[in-house]
Amino acid sequence: MRGVPNILNRSNREKFRGTPRNLRRVFEKLKEAKLKLNPSKCNLFRHEVNYLGHIISADGVRTDPQKVSAVKDWRRPKNVHELRSFLGLCTYYRRFVKGFSSIARPLHRLTENKQKFLWTDECEEAFNSLKAALTSSPILVYPDPEKQFILDTDASHESVGAVLSQEINGQEHVIAYWSKCLSKPERNYCVTRKELLAIVKAVENFHSYLYGRKFLLRTDHASLTWLLNFKNTEGQIARWIQKLEEYDFEIKHRKGSLHDCCEFEKKPSPKNIIGYDGYPREPFTFHFYPGIPIAGQNPHATYECHHFFFCYINALASTCCGSNVTETCQTTNFQLNIP
Repeated sequence: MRGVPNILNRSNREKFRGTPRNLRRVFEKLKEAKLKLNPSKCNLFRHEVNYLGHIISADGVRTDPQKVSAVKDWRRPKNVHELRSFLGLCTYYRRFVKGFSSIARPLHRLTENKQKFLWTDECEEAFNSLKAALTSSPILVYPDPEKQFILDTDASHESVGAVLSQEINGQEHVIAYWSKCLSKPERNYCVTRKELLAIVKAVENFHSYLYGRKFLLRTDHASLTWLLNFKNTEGQIARWIQKLEEYDFEIKHRKGSLHDCCEFEKKPSPKNIIGYDGYPREPFTFHFYPGIPIAGQNPHATYECHHFFFCYINALASTCCGSNVTETCQTTNFQLNIP
């Protein structure tokens, strides 16, 4: 018969009277299942406990210093096997690291099939950054089901990520970080599609926290504040929006300068391509709303609109997204067309 390695029972320190009652219930369930505990391994009424590589206390959850010290003292990997061992240990604590996937991306590339193991300066920087991030990781607070959850999402050229937090005593405290490297096809998505993918994947990852509760969703991509209410979507975006309809949330836009939840390294847009988020990028300025023509400062610019998605095209090709727009614009002369 297999044994149960660990049983953890937590009680509010301000309501200690309920602790003996909770323990009694646990013992009764174990007795019903005919399971036994080893008294020498039982720790009762502790303010802090080491549980599965984490230190759990009244303040929250933090990494186990003994486990993290192994990361700090890890020597530079000499082959793929050693690198995978290092990444495996780091990944176990990834919810403590903001923008984990973005930091570890150069190292993950070395583990891909048919990839030559060549340790570059970029790999060395990522290796040291991961060690520094884990040895200085924050304390993650416990989720309070009575308070509203806040989900911040973001996307970069190669990664998407999110932060789940709650406001406690007037300050936001992190519950967990999440991030994911984009696949090669996903890296070809336009900005709007990447930002929407970040929301979908983040909501799926934090499903147990968010499902059945109204939460606040914040993004630095203004287009998404109305995109989720758009009725004429098709294909992949339609499926994503249908998935999000299972959740109850309020979406708000936040300026990029304030939206540093994932600390992604943004890939700058080409100088002559205007983005999809409604914000000016030099040298052109414009404003766009559903059903209203675009007003721009460039008199020679031509545009094409499909379901409120648009792009500016000159000699450089731009990636577009929308139900009736191909993924890559092939021509350089588009006309304004409000559906």
